[in-house]
Amino acid sequence: MERIMIATDGSRSAKRALDAAANLAKRLDGELTIITVGGSISAADLRRLARGTGDVDQALDALANKILDD
Repeated sequence: MERIMIATDGSRSAKRALDAAANLAKRLDGELTIITVGGSISAADLRRLARGTGDVDQALDALANKILDD
């Protein structure tokens, strides 16, 4: 199994790179790990997000998806 790791800041260029990495991982039946790079998040913001989902991991995933969608 091939493993691919890509970092993204949500920019247009990063989204193109992410699309290419996703296609490559799919073609190779590989595993894709995505690291999002963005502004910092405060502990208070993280607690607020976690309260909405009940889970810190889900809160971080939701935040990452929001960054990627923007």
